[in-house]
Amino acid sequence: MTVKKTRTEIVDDIITYIDTNQPDVDTSVGDVVRDLSIDHIAKETSEVYEDLDHYRDLTSLENYADLTTTELDNLSVNFGLSRTSNIKATGTVTFDGSTTYIIDADTLVWTDELIDGSKVEFIIVNGITSNLTPPYTAVGDIEAVEAGIEGNVAAETIIKIPLALAQDGISTVINLQDTSGGVDIETNESLATRCLDVTSQSDVGTAPGYERIMLDITGVDAVAVAGPNDIEMERNVYGSAVDVWIKGSVLDGFSQISSYDNRGYIRLNIIDSDGAYHLPAESVMSVVGLVGGTIFTTSQYRFDQDTDSIFSYSQKSTDKVTFTGSMVPLEREGVAIEGTFNSLIKTCQQTLDSDTNRLLATDALARGATSTNIVIACTISVYPGYTSSDVATTVQITLVSYINNLTLGDDIEEADLVTVILDASEGVSAVTEPFTDLRKSTDESGTSGSVTILKNEYPQTTSANVTVSTT
Repeated sequence: MTVKKTRTEIVDDIITYIDTNQPDVDTSVGDVVRDLSIDHIAKETSEVYEDLDHYRDLTSLENYADLTTTELDNLSVNFGLSRTSNIKATGTVTFDGSTTYIIDADTLVWTDELIDGSKVEFIIVNGITSNLTPPYTAVGDIEAVEAGIEGNVAAETIIKIPLALAQDGISTVINLQDTSGGVDIETNESLATRCLDVTSQSDVGTAPGYERIMLDITGVDAVAVAGPNDIEMERNVYGSAVDVWIKGSVLDGFSQISSYDNRGYIRLNIIDSDGAYHLPAESVMSVVGLVGGTIFTTSQYRFDQDTDSIFSYSQKSTDKVTFTGSMVPLEREGVAIEGTFNSLIKTCQQTLDSDTNRLLATDALARGATSTNIVIACTISVYPGYTSSDVATTVQITLVSYINNLTLGDDIEEADLVTVILDASEGVSAVTEPFTDLRKSTDESGTSGSVTILKNEYPQTTSANVTVSTT
């Protein structure tokens, strides 16, 4: 490997060589030999070293930090990869007004402005028309103006409309659910890591190998692998089972017709060109008896999602429709059931089972990762001149956004939240520690200063679970 020398080192080496071989030659500063030969050669040689360094960077993924975005993009082509693009967040908003109205596509709505004047803007994707009779409401799809995670905002934060809409009789707008799906453009570090993974053909059947394979699937946001030595492994703690937990969802509709056998429930599964498999199901929208034509209402059946078996959230899950009332299908009657399921799990399982990725004697199962709800209660001090309620709201929104952008296995530390709060608003003078509450919603209490998140779960929260008090 070439040892890089500084310009001063090159000058010293040349002078040493001349002194050794021609001791009578004057090499002092200002002399002709020094000015025209030594310094010039040293300058040109040092530039060659710089060029060699850059050439090495252009061909070495380990030096990704020294490459420009374009240079790394060009290098990644050699590995059959390209940089993941940034994606705009999407969601829905609900309008209300005093009369009928029409809202054109590309109309802007936005979040309330923070203290620093920043806001997140969205456009209406398709034109919408309100109800023709009271209440004059309308629901429309929205998309963030700018791509990136900044578009993932909490529920009930998109509340601003243009003056023109207000003049048309529209009084309010609100997003009843979080917006989601916003993704930043892939960093050089992430792209370089994926390229390095491709170079390793020996990672099939290993945790890094499973992660690499799954992350190449569209819709997969994060991956965690649980093996025999992990506390998340429940199926076969001493054997060859591997659970590959997937954060991400691609909802598709399903329909099935099953014969009722008087068990009180019907298992959910579908049969297609790939054979029969379970879902995992996300919702059930209709249940209809095909002989009597009975349309069962939600008061007569319950969707029981498998959340705690050793196969939950996988294609081996035991999701079912349970009949809860006195009205049940006839014995052996065909029952048509329609709903939604996470088809991303099917895609991941097929990829794991392919000849290229399958390891003999290993039982790799794709499973949907689960969210865990976080409760936060804290107290902040506000500088004079700032409105306490405004600062508290800004901190609340920032905390919700921070938690919802964490991923699988990301522990929550109170110290990190303190930093987030202080950065959220210039109006915050201090944060009281310890927090009043910091825990998973399933825990009874939590004042230890941290929340441990398992590798197969990811933290989420809402404004309803984040309380910010002021002093």
